[in-house]
Amino acid sequence: MTWTVAKLTALGGAALLALGAFLPLVHVPKRGGVTLIATDGGWGGYAILALAAAGAALALLGRTRWTMLPGIAALGVAAYAFIRVSTEIERARLRLGGGIGDDPIGQLQDYVRVNSSYSYGWAVLVFGALGLVAAGLLAWREGRGSGDF
Repeated sequence: MTWTVAKLTALGGAALLALGAFLPLVHVPKRGGVTLIATDGGWGGYAILALAAAGAALALLGRTRWTMLPGIAALGVAAYAFIRVSTEIERARLRLGGGIGDDPIGQLQDYVRVNSSYSYGWAVLVFGALGLVAAGLLAWREGRGSGDF
């Protein structure tokens, strides 16, 4: 097995991507960090793990050029999750600003959403996905890892 810069980049990107599924994306008061695995039934986290595994498998099988595909798909999943989280936070801010009456449960939910903040997990996810894309581009440039399916 030949270890190229593209293959090592793909394996590093896949490792970062898998790690990013377990790192906090949003910090919620009184609860702590919320991960991609812990949101929406975990489908986004499991998709990220599957894409990381696919990227690593492609690199190890000598098909490093194709690691761009799971990398681009992972960027799509991360973008969807980010938009969804941002939308929920904005809805809570609008709801809180408009006044919700005497509903203490609603006020508590809104307090948690409004005081939530983004965390470092997003950066790890994006760098991992970009690592897979960069590895594919490097392999195309090196002329190795073509491996037609």
